[in-house]
Amino acid sequence: AFEVRMEALWTLANIVQGGRLEQVEHLANSGCIGPLVSMLAVKDVRAWQVVVDTLGVLLQVGTVNMHRNGSNVNLVARAVEEAGGFQRMEERLFSLDSDTYAKVEHVLGQYHQAEGHDDELEMSAGSEASGSFGTSHQGRFDFI
Repeated sequence: AFEVRMEALWTLANIVQGGRLEQVEHLANSGCIGPLVSMLAVKDVRAWQVVVDTLGVLLQVGTVNMHRNGSNVNLVARAVEEAGGFQRMEERLFSLDSDTYAKVEHVLGQYHQAEGHDDELEMSAGSEASGSFGTSHQGRFDFI
């Protein structure tokens, strides 16, 4: 089962790393964030590196989408937060090797707001976010 999950992770990572913006947006809209974050539960260092790299690209695309739509909400960051991804990264941060630590620290510093200060993740009252990043289509991806 672990081997199948890793193959699914590699497939997702390859699409995200090499795909066009529209393809990556579609993937993010298809509910891949939760299952991707679930891979942070594995103890495999290489899996962690691939997940963090893939989330990093998805978060960058979320930022592009946010600016393109004049929004103040990175919906990918919101989906990662809702799936517990930032929390899992924080919990394991100091047990990671130096390369993975640096990647996780960058993702957290760039996209995760300090506790109690998640202005980037929350929409202002009365504002509408365009796009549909997030987990509205949960269940389409499942690494289990």
